[in-house]
Amino acid sequence: MLTSKPFITRLSIAESASWTSWKGLAEKAKGEIANILKDSIIRGVSTRDAARLVKERLDVSRSDARRIAQTSLLGAYREARIKEAERADEKYGIRTEMLWTSALLPTTRVTHGVRHSNTYTRSEVEEFYSKDGNRFFCYCSITEVLIQDGKPVISKAAKNKMEKEKKQWQKSREEVK
Repeated sequence: MLTSKPFITRLSIAESASWTSWKGLAEKAKGEIANILKDSIIRGVSTRDAARLVKERLDVSRSDARRIAQTSLLGAYREARIKEAERADEKYGIRTEMLWTSALLPTTRVTHGVRHSNTYTRSEVEEFYSKDGNRFFCYCSITEVLIQDGKPVISKAAKNKMEKEKKQWQKSREEVK
């Protein structure tokens, strides 16, 4: 698995993401972030463990380490899923969209939470993350779903569950106000 094309692609995405995302960091620090991310992906560690490594190796604050690890690691995974879906479409003609899953935490940004349970094209996802700092400190994930007869194929039970979660999250936000 470690030598498979999709896995190697994820590693290269993690490395390039660290170079482009973190303006103002010294080149040495960017290289170290890239190494930490690649190692984290290989070992399958959590963002919490990756943040610990960033803090130790770069001597940054815990909050900066969490922001770097969260943004870079999950961003690399999201980008890899988009690239893998593109390859499946090009090579096999498998049409997909991306099902958005938000963590729906109390700190979830409204613009991220309202996307929960909806599907988006790969370009819509990329556009969203390219604006307004949306990629930074994001806990959202995307999953490929097949498109059949122009519609995403998602079980009714899964769709209902996700919509219920979103309504509960929205209600909890209103109660806080």
